[in-house]
Amino acid sequence: MTEKRGRHPHGWYILSIILILAAVLVIFTLSRWELRVTLRGEAVTTAEYGEIWQDPGAEAHFGGAHVPKLFPAPPVSSRGTVNTLALGDYQVQYSASFLWFSAGATRTVRVVDTTPPEITLYASPGSYTLPGGVYEEEGYLAWDSLDGDLTDRVERREENGKVIYRVTDAAGNTARAERQIVYDDPIPPILTLLGGDHITLPYGEAYTEPGYTAMDNMDGDLTAFVTVAGALYPNVAGDYELHYTVEDSWHNRSEVIRTVTVTPKPAGVVYLTFDDGPSKYTQDLLDILDKYGVKVTFFVVNYGYNDVIGKEAAAGHAVGVHSATHDYHEIYASEEAYFDDLQKMNDIIYKQTGKYADIIRFPGGSSNTISKFNPGIMTRLTQAVVDRGYQYFDWNVSSEDAGGTTDPDEVYQNVIDGISRHETSVVLMHDSKSHTVEAIERILIWCLDNGYELRTLNKDCYAAHHGVSN
Repeated sequence: MTEKRGRHPHGWYILSIILILAAVLVIFTLSRWELRVTLRGEAVTTAEYGEIWQDPGAEAHFGGAHVPKLFPAPPVSSRGTVNTLALGDYQVQYSASFLWFSAGATRTVRVVDTTPPEITLYASPGSYTLPGGVYEEEGYLAWDSLDGDLTDRVERREENGKVIYRVTDAAGNTARAERQIVYDDPIPPILTLLGGDHITLPYGEAYTEPGYTAMDNMDGDLTAFVTVAGALYPNVAGDYELHYTVEDSWHNRSEVIRTVTVTPKPAGVVYLTFDDGPSKYTQDLLDILDKYGVKVTFFVVNYGYNDVIGKEAAAGHAVGVHSATHDYHEIYASEEAYFDDLQKMNDIIYKQTGKYADIIRFPGGSSNTISKFNPGIMTRLTQAVVDRGYQYFDWNVSSEDAGGTTDPDEVYQNVIDGISRHETSVVLMHDSKSHTVEAIERILIWCLDNGYELRTLNKDCYAAHHGVSN
C-alpha cells in the first residue's frame, strides 16, 4: 500500500510573497519616478513699485505616476531677489533634491508702477471768491512715489464753479482732483451820511434830508435802495434817530443812524448883520464869533480888505452885497448905475468865495431918502432886484453905531433892547467900527444866555423890509 503525499503548506505562502513582490516590481518599473517643484501662485506675477513683495513660495513632491505620494515633501530652497525700488523683471529660482533626484522652478516677478500720483489741495481758512470773480489759487502739490514732485506738471482748468487738477506720471498713471470754488460776498455796502451823523435842527424849522450814498463792492451804487425810518417833529424839542438801511444782493445789510437834535423853542431868532466891512477890525470880530460858534451875515464893500471876505465865507458866515463904492449919488443915479455897482461888488465876492451872492442891502436901506435926487429910484430898485433873483434886507434893530454912539456900552444896550422887542430881529451893525467889535462879545453872551437862536440870512429869510420912501 502506497502512502498519499500531501501539499506543503509553506509553498503557497512563499508563492504569494513572490507574486506580490513581482507585482510591486512591475508597478515600480512601470511608474515614472520623479521629484517635482510646484510654484504657489503665478509663474509670472507683478509687484508694485515701492511696496514689499511677499514671496508665495513653492512646494516639492516625490513619487511616480502610479504610486501614491508616500514620501514626505522635501524642503524647497529659493534664490534671487526682487528690488521693488527699481522697475524691471526679476527671476526667483526654487530647487529641491531627494535621493539622487533633483528639480527646480522659476518665477518671474515684474516690478511695475501702476499707482497714480497724489494731488494734495491746500485751502486757506475763510477764503472765498467774489461772485463773478476769478478764483485765486490757494496752492496744491503733486507727488509721485517714483517720479517725485510733479507739481509743475499739473494741468488745471476752471469750469462750472470748480477747479480741475490733472497730472500724469512717466508711467502714464493719471491723477485727478477737484476743488469746489467757494463764492461769497461777505462785504456789506458802505452807507455814508452826507452832512454827518448828527444834525442840530432849529426849533420849528422843517427838516431837509442832507442825503446819503450807498456803494457796494459787487452791486455798485445802491443809493436808490436805501430806506429811511424814524419820525421827527420839528416843533417838539429833543433827539430823534433816523435809521438808514440798505441790503445788497447777497443779503449783506448795512445800517447807520443819524441823530437829529431839535433845539428848544428859542426866545426869538436873531440875525446879526454887519455893513461896511471888511475893515481892520473884522478879523478880531471873526475870532470872537468863532469862540462862541456863532454865524452872522456880512454885507460887504470894496474898501481894501477883500481877502477877509474869503475868510468870512470859509468860516461859515453869510456874505451879501452892500456896495462897491458906497457913493449914494453915483449908485442911485440910475438903475443901470446901481446894478453896475452891485455887479462889480459881486464879482469881487465871487473871486474870494467861488460863488455869487444873492442877498443884498441897499446903502442907507430901502427906506433911504438921500436918493430922492432921483425920484422913485428906490421904488423901482426894490422891485428890480427881486426880479433879477436877489433878496434885499433892511433891519428892525439898530445898534446906532454908525453915528448914534461910539460907546460900546450904548451899542450893547441898543442891541439887546431892540432884540427884546421882536420875535425875529435883524440887527444892523458895522464891523468898520471898533466900538461895535468891543461890544459884540457881551451881545453874544446875552443872546445865548437868554435862549435866542442866532442865524445867518439867506434868500428865504424874514427880510425886515422898511417902507420905501422914494
